[in-house]
Amino acid sequence: MLEVSRKKLREGKVTLVSAAEAGKMKSMDARRKAAQGTRSVLQTSRRVRVDLNVADAHALPFPDNSFDTVVDTFGLCSIEDPVKAVQEMQRVCKPEGQILLLEHGRSPYDWLAKLQDKNAEKHAQRWGCYWNKDIGAILQKAELDVKARYDWHFGTTNWIRACPQRPPS
Repeated sequence: MLEVSRKKLREGKVTLVSAAEAGKMKSMDARRKAAQGTRSVLQTSRRVRVDLNVADAHALPFPDNSFDTVVDTFGLCSIEDPVKAVQEMQRVCKPEGQILLLEHGRSPYDWLAKLQDKNAEKHAQRWGCYWNKDIGAILQKAELDVKARYDWHFGTTNWIRACPQRPPS
């Protein structure tokens, strides 16, 4: 399993580790300080081996078809080129694998989308993310094969299960 973004991983709340108890998990973060803090939390776990990497989501440092599952949690909002990041997730995911995304983005309701747009810069400065990115458009541009999508919180929170789509040979 590869976890691409661990923005909110905090001591005592290592939820993704339990999903990999039977095997091995790789986790990467673009921020070295966050990865170091996470490493100290995970060193107390003896049930799973987790390799932490500091890397760029636009150029994942893994060979093609490396992972059964690729996970991204609330990361596309903070990534400079989210389409490229999703394409990279597809590249490193095995053809029979899955990509799981939990994201927040632009509401389909105009009244809420206008509020998101109006406050996007202020929100980004405070929290480090642009909460008004159109997740559906990002996935479509990346040509991700979406199998299931559930939206809630007026469409601002999105859970997506997808499969990598390979370019025709």
